[in-house]
Amino acid sequence: MLCSFKRAAGAAGRARRAGTHALVAALAIALQGGCGGGDSATPPAATHFAFVVNGQTHDVTSYTVDAASGDLARTGEPVAAGGTPLSIAVHPGGRFVYVANFGSSSLSAYRIDCAGGALQALGATTRAGIGPASIAIAPSGRFAYVAHAISGDVVAYAIDAATGALSVLGVPAKAGASPLSIAIDPTGRFAYVANAGSNDITSYAIDPADGGLFAVGGPVAAGASPLAVAIDPTGRFAYVANSGSNSVSAYTIDSRTGALAASGQALAVGQAPGFIAIHPPADLSTRPTSGRAAPRPSSSMRAPVRSPAPARPRRRASRRGQSPSIRRGATSLSRTPTPTASRATPSMPTTAA
Repeated sequence: MLCSFKRAAGAAGRARRAGTHALVAALAIALQGGCGGGDSATPPAATHFAFVVNGQTHDVTSYTVDAASGDLARTGEPVAAGGTPLSIAVHPGGRFVYVANFGSSSLSAYRIDCAGGALQALGATTRAGIGPASIAIAPSGRFAYVAHAISGDVVAYAIDAATGALSVLGVPAKAGASPLSIAIDPTGRFAYVANAGSNDITSYAIDPADGGLFAVGGPVAAGASPLAVAIDPTGRFAYVANSGSNSVSAYTIDSRTGALAASGQALAVGQAPGFIAIHPPADLSTRPTSGRAAPRPSSSMRAPVRSPAPARPRRRASRRGQSPSIRRGATSLSRTPTPTASRATPSMPTTAA
């Protein structure tokens, strides 16, 4: 897997040949409790599944996860993907799975059979940019983002909530050289891409209305050959695995703009680190919200119950039937305040690639 990524960071021709012959496996787990609305009966909420992409056999294998022991049990035969699948992501709703096929420059979409975890292909593959290496889905479930190692860009897709189909949004957003990993923060407001060829990180703000990407400042330096970027579940920090310098870089995330700032010196780790994952803290309520505007509500977000603001006592109307605030040339109308509308609380994303 590491060999595939390193070669992908080189010239376009060498990257394509390396991806074709590498053995690549990626694991993503979807909680079954979010799987609903399918054609099959919904099993107990404790049931969930794991999906593995196999780069050499160009397919995806499904497994059930034992809720008590965590053991995996294979479900049926592998389902065909495109050429050399490198990355997989599960929709936050638990109904769909998406695969980035590096070798065929395409995306595969599947519906999850809620009864047993088998995957059902959603039509033909979707054409992507050149060399899709990483796919991530926004916590809202409305948008997907794909980083392309060879064309050096990120493409945004809208996800049809009913069918799971993908449709391209606007034009590709430029990234650095050989972007190999993309991650989205827990609020769904920012996206980060690790560029293995230019040794830096590109930051983006996500438009909550249409999913568009907007660059946040310039690239931020990383170590040599950064292969993976991860955001901690509190949304306060980002971490990057640097394969070429055998290190992990840490960054703080500006809660207002999403900009990254290096946090001290890179940490020396083992040889050629290729991936990084962050364990959630015991209390996620510590995630700061100051300065962050919540994204627009979506079907996968739950709004907290908020008590309405107390109504002001009504004032007696004048003899002529007018409100006191509009008598004697007053320019503003007094109104009894309506309850404050609750704002949606972003849901946490499912950890995937």
